[in-house]
Amino acid sequence: MARVWDGKLALPVGRLIEYGSTITSAAFSPDGSEVYTLDAERRIRRWDTSSGRFLGQPAELDSGSYSMALSPDGKTLLTGGYGNRARLWTLRLVGPVGAALEHADSIVAVNFSPDGKVAATGGRDQTARLWDAATGQSLGAP
Repeated sequence: MARVWDGKLALPVGRLIEYGSTITSAAFSPDGSEVYTLDAERRIRRWDTSSGRFLGQPAELDSGSYSMALSPDGKTLLTGGYGNRARLWTLRLVGPVGAALEHADSIVAVNFSPDGKVAATGGRDQTARLWDAATGQSLGAP
């Protein structure tokens, strides 16, 4: 299950979102009207924040994704997890953007810079990496 909370009042917003799998990551749209969830079965789902209503069909990702971030402009999704790879996706999940962003071990954390131009990944290989969010190209050594 998932629930959206008012951060200032510490009160729930909308209804509890029923879910049939473990949620491993969640991210808000830039305007806060939607929330995206990633579950243990590699499905991304989009929800209406105020009502908790599911919007559209779930999108299936490649195996082992368990962390996720949404770009500040709301156009790109970054996923990471098992398999030593992170991926950049168009929001509509038509396909990956560029090549896989690789580490030597599982990727446990992903995020974007405030301007959305740089993607960051952190791995169990004890490295952090920076990537060009438009192309997926590495921006230097770990």
